[in-house]
Amino acid sequence: MEELLKQGWGISEDGFEVLKSIREDKDDQNLPFYNIALDTDLSKITSRPLTDEMKKNLQHPTPLILQVKSVKNLGAPSISQNNNSNPRFLQVVLTDGKSSLTLLELRKTSKFTIETWPGTKVRLTGEMPQSGNYLEIDDSKIDILGGEVDALIEKWLVDKDSQNAEFRIKTFEQGGPPVFVPFEKRNAKHNKNKIGTEDISGKRVFNKDEKSDSEGEFEEQRASDLAKIETARVKFAKSRSLGVLPNNQQRDLENQYKREVNQRSSQSSAASTPVPVPESKVSKKPAPTKSSYYKALPTASGLELDKQKVKMLVEMGFQQADCIQAMQEADNDVERALDGLQSLSLTTRESSRDDNSRPTRGRGGKRGRRGRNNFEEEEKTRPQGSLMDFIGGDLPLSSKTIKT
Repeated sequence: MEELLKQGWGISEDGFEVLKSIREDKDDQNLPFYNIALDTDLSKITSRPLTDEMKKNLQHPTPLILQVKSVKNLGAPSISQNNNSNPRFLQVVLTDGKSSLTLLELRKTSKFTIETWPGTKVRLTGEMPQSGNYLEIDDSKIDILGGEVDALIEKWLVDKDSQNAEFRIKTFEQGGPPVFVPFEKRNAKHNKNKIGTEDISGKRVFNKDEKSDSEGEFEEQRASDLAKIETARVKFAKSRSLGVLPNNQQRDLENQYKREVNQRSSQSSAASTPVPVPESKVSKKPAPTKSSYYKALPTASGLELDKQKVKMLVEMGFQQADCIQAMQEADNDVERALDGLQSLSLTTRESSRDDNSRPTRGRGGKRGRRGRNNFEEEEKTRPQGSLMDFIGGDLPLSSKTIKT
């Protein structure tokens, strides 16, 4: 043990007993403790030679044997540490199993590389130069002793593969991560009521005769929705057959009827001579037959229009289009249709009378402005003659004379 301490090993008494027990398990009972210590984690055998005061002042005794904790290239990203195109700036962390020292490679060295695995033993033979809060690597004061700690190397390899980009495209059989399974499928996989069987590849095979609970609930909801739609459709069809229309449809029909009445009245009031149309512009489309014309005009309640009643109203002197619309609105009731036609003709006559009695505007087309022609017309309408022509003969002659 004293020989190990002289070499720089900070081995405690308990740690020396650990080395003895390790050599007893070896086949070679004469194996030096030095070789056993190289392959042993210092956290199990050292007595913490680096104190807090030494770590704070960046000092250490010499000679001192430490082991590599990690080697990282600060000039490269973690996923491409081995890429030679990246700049080299190594950070080496050495530990005695309890405390640690951080060394920076400010000048390129050959003793440390990115492939130096944890557990490698290093002997510091002199004081390392300081650079700020770190120690600078000096090759002349460092000896690489080697050593392989299986537990540390295995953990280092796993971390290295996890940071490698190639590891992400490996399959599960090749050592990559397992395939992500969505939560819905994961929950369905562990469902107690499993349906179907699984084949050799692990895929679930469903039987055609079996259905899951979710499909049953969906079918029930779908059937109930279809039943509601069918009920509403039948109810609406019955209301149409009885002549009962919703309020909004009835209101739309009344507004449409009023618009058509006003349009026809305005057309009849405009008494203008027809403009001849060239024969080339006249539409040559054949006029629709009566049968097709009647088929496109059902009554308000959906009943078929009575042709005989329409013909009877046309023979009374009304227009065919007005008769058809009146019968449509009256639901094949002749009396109601006749009242509507009479009121329509009365409204048309009143509107035409109002248009004829409306005074014409003066020249210029502006209200309140009287032109020169208006004065001329007033002069023409004045009675001819003077006031004396009407009353001159009835005035008595005055006997008074005017003195001069």
